[in-house]
Amino acid sequence: MSFARLVVFGAMLAFFGAGAFAKQRWAFGVGAVAAAVFAALIVAHARIELAVERLTRAARFAERGLARIDGDLGALPPPRATSDDRRATDLDLVGPGSLLSLLDAMETKESAARLLTWLLHPAAPAELAARHQAIEELAADPSLVERLYVDAGGGDDDAVDPLGAARALARSRPAPAWLGLVGLALPPVTLSLLAAGDRVGAPSWLGYALLAAQLALAATASRHLSSKLAPALVLARWASRVRPLVRDLGALSAKSAALRAAATRLSAAADAIETLDRLSAWIEARSSAPLAILLGPLVLYDAHLGRAIDRFCRRGAEKIGEAEDELAVVLALAGLATFRFEHPEATLPEVVDGAPALEIEGLVHPLLPPGSRVANDVAFGGPGTLLFVTGSNMSGKSTLLRATGVLVAMAQAGAPVLARRARLSPLVVRTSLRVSDSLARGVSHFYAELQALRELTERPAGEPTLFLLDEILHGTNSEERVAGARGVLLHLMDGGAMGAVTTHDLGLAVLVDDRPGKVRAVHLLEHADGDRLVFDYKLRDGLLRSGNALRLMRSLGLPGV
Repeated sequence: MSFARLVVFGAMLAFFGAGAFAKQRWAFGVGAVAAAVFAALIVAHARIELAVERLTRAARFAERGLARIDGDLGALPPPRATSDDRRATDLDLVGPGSLLSLLDAMETKESAARLLTWLLHPAAPAELAARHQAIEELAADPSLVERLYVDAGGGDDDAVDPLGAARALARSRPAPAWLGLVGLALPPVTLSLLAAGDRVGAPSWLGYALLAAQLALAATASRHLSSKLAPALVLARWASRVRPLVRDLGALSAKSAALRAAATRLSAAADAIETLDRLSAWIEARSSAPLAILLGPLVLYDAHLGRAIDRFCRRGAEKIGEAEDELAVVLALAGLATFRFEHPEATLPEVVDGAPALEIEGLVHPLLPPGSRVANDVAFGGPGTLLFVTGSNMSGKSTLLRATGVLVAMAQAGAPVLARRARLSPLVVRTSLRVSDSLARGVSHFYAELQALRELTERPAGEPTLFLLDEILHGTNSEERVAGARGVLLHLMDGGAMGAVTTHDLGLAVLVDDRPGKVRAVHLLEHADGDRLVFDYKLRDGLLRSGNALRLMRSLGLPGV
């Protein structure tokens, strides 16, 4: 195709040259035909490149899917959304190898932002039921989900903002109406006089005078187009990408209410997207230097293109925002459906209204490699109850808390979860799992943890809270740690919150006596296999009163132990 463009462009120059310098009038007509063929080749070439991009995305979707199934999270790109919310860091919701990397199979900015919003802001049980229905429908049609990835441009390294581009176009000033009319009428007259002016008795200078006037008009049209071209190109590329997606969803006989509603609202924007898609090839063609420098002024290309963009601004720009919002919902649901398809062992959790409650059977952490996952049952007894987790180093205490928080976030986003069964009420998750100091802010590790605890304890009255605390107040001496931690935990429990805490400090075990029947003590441990420590990561009832710190130090050859 590139070679054909080169040959046709050379022929166009040769014929126009013959017409201008050798006075071969017929050559202007042949040159004009060659110019039209050259423009058509540019458009066709753009379509071929688009097809190649789609095939590339389809291959990428398969490769990324295999990486997710194998648990090779390092092969996945970092998600295109982030958050300063403490839970996002504590529960590994964002960043490389995070939960968002695993769930956002569509890999677009819109889907990542929508999924992160769902993970951090729980939906009502009725809305979750609608998402479940849509997820099951999409998971049953993996070829459709793959087409959604391809159509949405999944994984492409771009920063398309169609809504911002539509607003920029809406603010732009339309070109004067006369410019479009002159753009239609003047080029045929000019080319006719240049090609055959002497045959109709027109003076030879007239054709060249009109050509000079046309060049001046081309410059005027370019000035009017310049402010619109960049946002129009953004919108046009976006439309070329999503037009097949809108078509696929429009043809879908959706059973779920969520997909039906999205398809209906997207169909309302289909005409605007189709118009943009048609414009995309002509906007891309303008970036070709031969067209912009030589052919463009000859046919007043910018006047015609500007007129088409102005017409779109009047009729379709306002529909882009609605379309983008619906696409974000569909792509987020498609990501959750892909997780469902790639993890057939996952289940849809039961989220019901009522008093705070959480029961999980067979809980595993989705970010662990499949071969190293160990399932545990975790249950909370209702408001004011505490899971008191003890255990040796590296036994899996922190992972257990994170797995619990991740399951709740996924369940309240509408996602399938890695558990045999999960039942919960709407909960607000509050965490202090990963605290770090800050030299820039002059904050020590201990003070940073105090700030996290203050945020946690300042919860609104009556909020159905699940708190997760890892090694609470371990940055101070044991006497103050026990007193401070006991006060914080009793305050939370007395306020109706339920949660879990991990600790190495057995002095905190007084909580079992402080709140009989409200505190359940559990532990994780290891056993020695020669010089090795073997961890089974199984949760057991009761306190663990021994540790493995000295054995770990000896295994590393540290002196004095």
